[in-house]
Amino acid sequence: MHKYKLFLVFILTFISVTAFSQQVPWFTEWKKIDAGSYTVIFPSEIESRAQYVANLLNHYEKYNYNSLRTSPRKIPVVLINTYSVSNGFVSFSPFYSHWFTTPSGLTGNEWLKTLAIHEGRHMTQQNKLRDGAGKKTWNILLGDLGTAAFTALYIPFWFLEGDAVLMETAHTDYGRGRIANFTLWHRALELSGIRYSYYRTFLGTPDDLYPYNDYYRSGYLVTSYTRGKYGKQIWDKILSRTGKYILFPAFFRSVYNITGEDVRDIYNSAMDSYRDIWMEQLKNVKLSQYRKVTHKIDDDYWRAFMNPVMLNDESARAMFFSRDKVPCIVKLSTEGVIEKKLIQLPFSLLSSSFINERKFGFGGDKFIYIEDSSDPRWGYRSYSDLKFYDLKLKKFKRLSTNGKYISANISRDGTMACGIEYGEDLKFKIRIFNLEDGSLIKTFIIDRYSMITDPAFSDSKKEIAIVCLDDKGYCISEMDLNTGLTKNITGSSKTEKISTPVYSGKNIIYISDYSGVDNIYSVEMDTGKRYQIFSSKFGAYYPSINSAENTIIFNNYAPQGYTVASIKIDKKKWISIKNVKRNSDRIIESVINQEYADNTDLIEKRDNIPDTKYKTEKYYPILNLINPMGWIPFFDSTDSNFYFYFLSRDVLQTTDMTLGYVYNTNEKTHAVEGSILYMGLYPVFSVTGGYGKRSVQIDTGTSDDPIYEQMNWKEEKLFFSVKLPLNIVSGINNSTFNIESGYGIINISDKNHSTHTIYDGIYKDGNLEYVNGLLNFQNYIEYPLNCVGPRWGQEVMASIFSTRNDSDFSGEQISLTGKLYFPGILETNSFMISAAYEQNLFENYIFPEQFLFPRGYKSERHEKFYKISLDYSFPIISLSLPVWRLVYFKRLKGNIFYDRGTGFTGENRKTYSSAGVEVTSTVNLLSNYLLLLDIGARYSKCFENGENVFSFILKTPI
Repeated sequence: MHKYKLFLVFILTFISVTAFSQQVPWFTEWKKIDAGSYTVIFPSEIESRAQYVANLLNHYEKYNYNSLRTSPRKIPVVLINTYSVSNGFVSFSPFYSHWFTTPSGLTGNEWLKTLAIHEGRHMTQQNKLRDGAGKKTWNILLGDLGTAAFTALYIPFWFLEGDAVLMETAHTDYGRGRIANFTLWHRALELSGIRYSYYRTFLGTPDDLYPYNDYYRSGYLVTSYTRGKYGKQIWDKILSRTGKYILFPAFFRSVYNITGEDVRDIYNSAMDSYRDIWMEQLKNVKLSQYRKVTHKIDDDYWRAFMNPVMLNDESARAMFFSRDKVPCIVKLSTEGVIEKKLIQLPFSLLSSSFINERKFGFGGDKFIYIEDSSDPRWGYRSYSDLKFYDLKLKKFKRLSTNGKYISANISRDGTMACGIEYGEDLKFKIRIFNLEDGSLIKTFIIDRYSMITDPAFSDSKKEIAIVCLDDKGYCISEMDLNTGLTKNITGSSKTEKISTPVYSGKNIIYISDYSGVDNIYSVEMDTGKRYQIFSSKFGAYYPSINSAENTIIFNNYAPQGYTVASIKIDKKKWISIKNVKRNSDRIIESVINQEYADNTDLIEKRDNIPDTKYKTEKYYPILNLINPMGWIPFFDSTDSNFYFYFLSRDVLQTTDMTLGYVYNTNEKTHAVEGSILYMGLYPVFSVTGGYGKRSVQIDTGTSDDPIYEQMNWKEEKLFFSVKLPLNIVSGINNSTFNIESGYGIINISDKNHSTHTIYDGIYKDGNLEYVNGLLNFQNYIEYPLNCVGPRWGQEVMASIFSTRNDSDFSGEQISLTGKLYFPGILETNSFMISAAYEQNLFENYIFPEQFLFPRGYKSERHEKFYKISLDYSFPIISLSLPVWRLVYFKRLKGNIFYDRGTGFTGENRKTYSSAGVEVTSTVNLLSNYLLLLDIGARYSKCFENGENVFSFILKTPI
């Protein structure tokens, strides 16, 4: 890739959605609804839900714009019903939003309502970020791309996401801000006297005492506190002032000018305020006694033993995870330490575990879980299927294929399984399986709830308990597996989040944040009476019953992670829920009062979603391929070329287009370039081309008497390629396989000097015609978060470039590269062996080199070249080191390498061997979450020439 394109790559990488394979299948039939500021685009089979979305967007628009003064503008909203993961986003350039309809209990609200408020707030933020002379300048210079670049560079992610979470909390009965689990990690640290700095909280280090730095959680704490203290319009004032300036002062300076406080001081004040609230919640609360099952805890090391259970052999099993370990099933000894690691599990299970959703369960000598997988070609079609593992037989078995399961569990004896599926028709299906033979027993279709999750079998296996969410709130219901009829056990509540029920005789044990902290409760199925069983300081999760010892085994959270604990089932100690103290959050209450102080009708009508019937029309993707996203004027890295590119991407992410003007300041020449990348069919097609004049100054005289003349020529360039990108994600394996074939031609004409060359050996007019083939295969097994590289993996890259027989210039290149990754000594280390071969047959044209030359040497070309490399990578030390706001250092890494290359040209042979060390630091530039790079230095000892070579390293972290 030419150096001048690096800026373009940077922009597209950091402010645009990667769209290379992120499409739905080509045969999808699309429709649209024009609903004022929103065009809802959707698959035809979910038209009724699209009508609901259109009403939601228009209803919550006035709420989202209530505290940010700006005007809506037209935005397409695309509904995706083929993706198994709950998500949604707003692309700032081009301006559109994609919603994935698979629901989640993440927010405690109906999923599409959550998206309407949360993503609707992002739309509001983006419109606000176009206001002001400075921001308008960015928009004039670069279009929507300029607004997106300004946002990415100057507006911290914690504000964007924290503010959106704040709105979903303020304008609903629940929302993430009210969920005890949402603030769990920060609450545990604060109440334990541990506080990270502002930079560490939002940018993180590998040694943090939580699984990852979550700017949704921490951002909510800061934005809600700021709103509560400084008033309804505070963020509007800060963004307005930010918008006055092109570069500086930007967001952080504006925070200081408006509030008189540095953002770091506001962060500390926010954490002080929330710590006081959390301490107040614990006043006069009697914490329960419990027995620790996991005893040995390192205070400096975070770990999780999720979903614990006592099996038939009276030993505990749990899903274990830490930053330095992959998720796996472990057996715990009677001393509470890991006795044996049984089987690795996919990382995808963790995100649901941390929000207390059950996608995993033990029973008998088996465990069941939901495994995510991808469609090989269509990135917006994915699956989540049921698999179980027999611990005795040590065998996996798949219960479903191409499903979309959101929750699963297994009977206590391990003979039956239940999976809850949410299909492309947007209906819930409860499926019951026989685990003896893997057969499907029954299917129940339910569409009256907005969420069904967390199934649990009764001891008789004639009923299941499920957690349901509807307009009345959360409840536990029981379904009769013979009739399919359900009954409400707990009653419905809008003020608590209920999860993970389990049967215990005539009671159902479950988790609720009724008191403001997640604790263990019980409900009598006959009477509906509810009791608090266990009172935890931080939070209790995933209860299971050990009938043999009449105990409950569960997760009890500590600052060092999710530990395993147990309590005796003693009904005499249970506390009636009537006597449980309820706690409120004065900060969110103050924000709610601000939102509705000027218009009390808003709160009264908040849940009155209109039922307007909008007109639907067919949506033709082919007629909407052109969708400008901005333009980029820039110079290349040598300041010799000026470029002006127009960029376009359609809202379904099927077509990328560029059209550019090029002016070479040295040659005083002009050219045009353009490209089309079409991703709407099974193969991906691309066409790039250009036309322009070239001119260089040459010396046509002698060394003693130079005569300078201009050598001119014209170039017409065209390249056509067909690609087949395949991405195969299944469980712990992630594989990509890309095949590309292309044809290119450069026509050189009007060359006025035949005695001088252009490119490599080209003396005359003519056509350079060539074909190429590329193959790239990568396969990795998931590795620990703190690992510096893959521990098991393979890469194969092969390419061939060859001029055609009728080409006026001749050359050929064959290149092969292979890499093997192996575990290092420690689980965070990585060892790589790589080998490469390149063959060049050139007469008057040579193709660019395809791999890295032995480190320390300047690249030389040979007819044949062989190379082998050894790399051993390892972390050195974790850091939390900000240098003003310019750069944040988070970890030092090392790499020891050895390279050996041998080149053959005719009878000549030349060897290049070197060894050395690389030291790099992972950094955030401008203390920006997105600008993550590895920077450092390399020392190479070149054995053939004896040179010691030092070089600078700049790359993207693995």
